[in-house]
Amino acid sequence: MLNPNLRGRPRKASKDDLSARAMKIYGEYGISNISFNEVCRKLDIAKPSIYRTFGDEDGLVAATLENYAAEVIPSMLAIIKNDHDFSVQLEELQDLIMTVTEENREGCLLLQARRQKGNLGDKAKTLLSTIDKKFTASVMVWLEESKKKGQVRKNIRASSGAQLILSQIGFAQYSLSIGFSIKETREVMALSLSSLVH
Repeated sequence: MLNPNLRGRPRKASKDDLSARAMKIYGEYGISNISFNEVCRKLDIAKPSIYRTFGDEDGLVAATLENYAAEVIPSMLAIIKNDHDFSVQLEELQDLIMTVTEENREGCLLLQARRQKGNLGDKAKTLLSTIDKKFTASVMVWLEESKKKGQVRKNIRASSGAQLILSQIGFAQYSLSIGFSIKETREVMALSLSSLVH
């Protein structure tokens, strides 16, 4: 007789493990392009287990976005907080944006979530709003500090500059998705972002 402890799949998976695996699934298929049933199937876990772990589908999406933000945003913050000149930081940021875009076929999960915000649950919306506000505030501080150093044009409002930078992340995803090369995408991004440089 088989040992019952060795049969079948494991009954439990950790919250961190599930959200990390869901992040890869959403990155490959897109948050809005895959059903909750299909996500559960790809995670190889029953819906009741997801409900017990995350409360509901909204809880899974929120945990996934939080996990994704914890991977991506510190890299961006490290760039804007380093001691390089503003123009060099912009180039480093573009490199990172291109890398993140290439790694996720459907693009940055945070931007995907922002595009379909009306279809998200309250937990995911609240988390996304918090992430957006914190990151935008950090970019605005960076722009103001760079302006004081004479590296950013004085007539650029920090809030407008932050929105321009954030829009370029979305542009990179869109551009690559419609067949632009990395080189072409970088050229357009550089042209747009050069408007910030003094």
